[in-house]
Amino acid sequence: MSELYNRVIYENEVKGEQYRLTVSEFREQMYLHIRKYYLSFDEGYLPTKEGACIPMTIGSVAELFDALVDLLSETEVKFSFAKELRKELEEIVHDGHLDKVERG
Repeated sequence: MSELYNRVIYENEVKGEQYRLTVSEFREQMYLHIRKYYLSFDEGYLPTKEGACIPMTIGSVAELFDALVDLLSETEVKFSFAKELRKELEEIVHDGHLDKVERG
């Protein structure tokens, strides 16, 4: 099996673990892996059995890309909403409206 691509997509240095996106070829088929790695004292980071592997095709990569775009869009909307809500709450507290609401 030959590795064609390898990128760390998450790292926790305290726990000595990483998640990597890799592409490999086996028997003339390309595979996309998302796998957990652990820090070995002797050999650096080594792969664990935890992870997923799918055949890498235009279709599977396109679906993964679409899912990540959807996730980013949802995250951006939630972040924008939270930011606006925080701004509104700060204005309410700053203007003293909170005291009036609490007193009823």
